[in-house]
Order: sequence, then C-alpha cells, then structure tokens
Amino acid sequence: MLALETNNRHAFELVADAIGSITAYRETRDRSALEHALDQLRQARREDNRYLLAPYYMAVIEDLLGRSRDAADLLRDILAKTEVDRRDFINEMRFNLAVAQYHGYKHEYLADAAATLKDVLRDTSGFSDRLRLYRVRLHSYALLAQVHAMWSIPKKPEDALAEEEQVRIKREHERAVSEARRVLYSPMLVLLYLSDQARFREVRAIAHNALGAAVMYYTDFFEDTPTKLTKLRNGLEHLSVADRLFPRDWAIYCNVGSCHMRLGYWQSNAAEFDSARDYLTQVVEKLRPGYGFALYEIGRSYRIQARFDDALQFFNRALMVPAERREVSDRRLNREVTLAEEKSPAYP
Repeated sequence: MLALETNNRHAFELVADAIGSITAYRETRDRSALEHALDQLRQARREDNRYLLAPYYMAVIEDLLGRSRDAADLLRDILAKTEVDRRDFINEMRFNLAVAQYHGYKHEYLADAAATLKDVLRDTSGFSDRLRLYRVRLHSYALLAQVHAMWSIPKKPEDALAEEEQVRIKREHERAVSEARRVLYSPMLVLLYLSDQARFREVRAIAHNALGAAVMYYTDFFEDTPTKLTKLRNGLEHLSVADRLFPRDWAIYCNVGSCHMRLGYWQSNAAEFDSARDYLTQVVEKLRPGYGFALYEIGRSYRIQARFDDALQFFNRALMVPAERREVSDRRLNREVTLAEEKSPAYP
C-alpha cells in the first residue's frame, strides 16, 4: 500500500523539487520543466516505491504532457492502492483523475469524468465538508461545466439532424452554463481568492473557458447567423478572460483559435481565419508541439475557407500523429479529408 509520507529524505527532496518544476511550468509553459520533474519523480519512486506523492505527481505531469490515458491509468492504480485517511487528498486525486478522463474527450471518457466528479461532490457534501473542502468542490464544479460543454459535441455532425440529438445537445449546453455560473457566482470564490489566488485564477479560468466552449459548440447547430455572431463574440470574451487568468494554456488557446475560426466562417472574414491559425500554430509549435487536434483544426480552418490544398496538408500531418495521442478520431479526421478532396467548404 502507498503512504503519504516517507522516511527517505532524498525521495522527499526529489518530490519537493518536482513540485517546484510543475509550478515553474504553469508560469512559463516551458515543457522542459515537466520533463525534468518527471525524471526526479521516477528517481524518487526508485528511492521509496511506497511514497504516494511520487506516482501521484507523475500522473499529473503525464496529463500536462498530453498523455491523458497514461495519467488516468496511473491515478486509478494509485487510488486502488491507497489507504490514506485524508479525504481531502483522496478527493484531490479523484479530481485529477477526472481531469485526465476529460482530456480523453470521447463521450465515454466524458461520462467517466462526470461520474468521478460526482463522486468527489458526493463525498464532500456534508455541511462541514462544504466549508473545509470548498476548494476541490469549486474546482470540480468548474471542470464539470467543461465536461458538459464538450459532451454537447455530437459524435458526428450529421447526428445533429435528429431531434433526439438536438435535445441532448441543448441539455448538455444548459448544464455547462449552469455549472459554470454556479462557480462564478459562488460566495466561496471570495474565500478562495483570499486563501489561494493561483487556484482562484485557475478555477475562474476553467469556468470562463467552459462558457466560451459551450457557446461555440451550440452555435454550430442552432441560431441564425446574426445571433451566432453575437453569441460567438460573447464566447470569445469569456475565452479571453480565461486566457488572462491562466495565460498560454494550450487548451484555452485551442478554444480561442476555434472561436476565431467560427467567426471567420460566419462573417467570411479572412482576418478572423488568420487569428485562428495564429493561436493554433502557437499550440502546435510551442505549447503542445505536434498536437493532433490543433493540426486538425488548422486544416479545418483552411477547408471552410476553401483553401483545400492547405487543408489537406494539415490533415495529413494530423493523421501522422498516433490516434491515442491525437484526441480527434480517425472517423472525424477522415470525414474532413473527404470534404477537402471534394472541395467542399461546408460547415460543420
């Protein structure tokens, strides 16, 4: 079984240094800090294979590096082997498991993330826990908003033609907005500001990111063009707030780029398409090098702008990324390739 403490001084120091490297990454977005931290955590694990914090932070880093399945598998294993009488820490681990599950993005992974978050919220629902564990509760509600926003994307765009799927999309959109507002209007957010400003900024960023994403996915299938544009501009404001609160996060940059792409399409505005690709290129080149979804989204921006050769170039680059790391399915990517080959700028 794993323990929260260690008698091995060197293992303790290695983990402490790794935590510092994770903090440095959040400030600089320098991925080498994560690789350095991972090396130190592996060494700490060799020094004391019962020291819980070493594999736990390894899982956190695996997710930050885009290896969400590895992170989720490791966190499940840790939780199964942990007998720590600290519900605060157990629920922090559950929360990070939900983050890794969410980053799988497929509907089945989103269902897993929602179930994990509901376990956290259920286990911390007592009166005293609502005060004592309010940090993880706020974080969980914010992530739950993102889960429902992402869940509103149909498995195939054509599915949205069915009335049942339209009802489901609207329901997930409403849940995302409701959970995000629950966080942003919570009086507990004031306590978080006073006690932990870094987490305060991250929680607010997640909630604003969820609101921006929810708007994007909703307007793909509903509203007339003027209303779409109004909603998308409002969504972009939420995403811009998220970026100011939690700068240069690859996921937020992807959403900002995707929102500009939609504005470009519905306005036939080349400048918006250029802005979309600026954000997505920063993801591919710096924030998460070679990220398959960002390559796919750059390709989509070219296709719906009727620049089909450019689109195919990026779709082919995305196809070279292993499917388990790409975070966009073969089916969805191959659909885009077919549309580009047919010279169709249809959206979505």
